[in-house]
Amino acid sequence: MTPAGGETEAVGGADAGAADATRSLVKEIAIQAPPDAVWRALTDAEELRRWFPLDARVEPGKGGKIWVSWGEGMDGEQGIDIWEPGKHLRTSVQGEGMPVPFATDYYIEVRGDTTILRLVSSGFGAGAEWDDMYFGMDGGWSYFLFNLRHYLERHAGKPRSLAFVRRKQGVPRAAVLPSLLAALGHGGTTPAAGDPVSIPLGDCTWDGRIALALRDHLALIIPGLDDALLFFELEPGADPHLGMYLSTYGTGPQLPGDLQHRVERFVAGLGGEGASRPL
Repeated sequence: MTPAGGETEAVGGADAGAADATRSLVKEIAIQAPPDAVWRALTDAEELRRWFPLDARVEPGKGGKIWVSWGEGMDGEQGIDIWEPGKHLRTSVQGEGMPVPFATDYYIEVRGDTTILRLVSSGFGAGAEWDDMYFGMDGGWSYFLFNLRHYLERHAGKPRSLAFVRRKQGVPRAAVLPSLLAALGHGGTTPAAGDPVSIPLGDCTWDGRIALALRDHLALIIPGLDDALLFFELEPGADPHLGMYLSTYGTGPQLPGDLQHRVERFVAGLGGEGASRPL
């Protein structure tokens, strides 16, 4: 998939060499929710856990920090550079090997009765060694912004239960998507938004539809589970991990744990080994 709104710019002045070039990702999404609700979803730890990471901590205000985690070894913290409630949030981190600080800007504006969220993720190096990270985050942000809108428009204020598993498939990268589509009862080889699917989880099968189909990311909506959101992510690399993340809202206290087991069985049926971590 070609990056949506990808930009390349030089940093370090007019004499900066090619090694100093960086790339940015630019995303924009329209959300039927008030701007203060969008701001809280970006800056409140409990709200972040309802659409983004497994866990989050926020030290609010300029000079504060936002920490997010998807489990052991998959966490990170960024400092807050700009804190303008309802308008602009900027976080950044200076990592090893990064030509400039890696930053994420969130711009919020109102257009009529719609809130527009514009995201700019900057600091990617221009070299080929950055491509996996760049394209992976391009697809990842497309999904997570979709998830944010799904939460605010359909489940605002509801706690999320997240069942997920992440496994190395042990097969060539090109074989993963066909295997997944076959398991979902998809008749074709190229998924598209709107396509119907069947999601077998344990002894139950739910009807669903593809909501988002990207190069390495697939999002499904399951109406029978109170509009639950199912996300598949194929990580970069020739022998990648496949992640399956099922977000449910308001489905009852007993169901999420049961779904965790069913999610594990589904991915195990595709082959591979890995780890699962219920929330």
